[in-house]
Amino acid sequence: MTHAAASHGRICLLGDHCDWAGGASLVMPLAQLQTHVRFVPDGGQVLDVSSPCGDRPVQSRYALPIAADGWTDSADPLRYVAAVAASLEERGFSLSGGQLSIQSNLPIGKGFSSSAALCVSVARALVGPTGQNLDNEAAARVAYEAERVRVGVACGLMDQLACAFDRPLLLEWDSDPIGIQPLQLGAQFHFVAGAFHVHGSAPHILSDFSRHHADPQPTDVAEAARACIAEWGELAHSGAKALMSGEVEVVGRAMWRTQELYSTEIAPRIPSMAAPALESVCTSLRDAGAVGAKFTGAGGDRSVIALGESREHAEALRDRMVAQGLSAWNVTIGG
Repeated sequence: MTHAAASHGRICLLGDHCDWAGGASLVMPLAQLQTHVRFVPDGGQVLDVSSPCGDRPVQSRYALPIAADGWTDSADPLRYVAAVAASLEERGFSLSGGQLSIQSNLPIGKGFSSSAALCVSVARALVGPTGQNLDNEAAARVAYEAERVRVGVACGLMDQLACAFDRPLLLEWDSDPIGIQPLQLGAQFHFVAGAFHVHGSAPHILSDFSRHHADPQPTDVAEAARACIAEWGELAHSGAKALMSGEVEVVGRAMWRTQELYSTEIAPRIPSMAAPALESVCTSLRDAGAVGAKFTGAGGDRSVIALGESREHAEALRDRMVAQGLSAWNVTIGG
């Protein structure tokens, strides 16, 4: 019997970086960008994994149960699968060997949570043959442990929760347990997600930003980092209320304010977060009447999200992004 699972990528609409720094984040799924996992168990003790990689498929083989170092080869692009299997085994799942194949159109390293979508999908596909199910939060925590603890990715829990729940969420990081509020939107919102073709280093950005944010000294850059995080979290709250009440302009203003803080307070002080291509695209989107636009994810010249007045306007904004050399997708959520 074949067991299949899929997960969408995600956009952090507001509250970027708050998952590790505190505050709140507002996330939404990217319906057009998905990772699909197909698992055919055979009852054995060997997990064969394959995934396309350009014109050449990538393949790896793992013995079950996963050995202590079964996910540590940094040259193995499929090590996330072994890390997920190890996390499931640690939770008492007895996994079957078999053939596991991965298909995805999520761009890697662009702030759309490609690795989180992969880990969530793999967890659900591997658990299927056991006759048990992972609820959304459990799937997210397995994926988070695989990425953060086993593979060593410097991520918070936001990506995994967003991919597992696959709907707009307001995430409250300062509550215990974490507050997870699914949102019922009051209107349709027409977004455009864009990915730059240059390669930005999210680990480098996260390392630099978190180091300054945690600096106990009241330096100019540390104070700016802490002030931005605090306001970004507040903007996530106001943005969530506006989504639920259908106030498109309020969401747009929150997006522009987030980008303004990034451009004027953060990027000039932390060199790794400088984003000249992002600045140029946001200026162009403002000239084209975008209701809002901002970086998304870690920042840098990696990805951008814009909000249009209507479906047609969002399509025009997408065309403008493509004309500037980005890959872009229209994303409509709500009503």
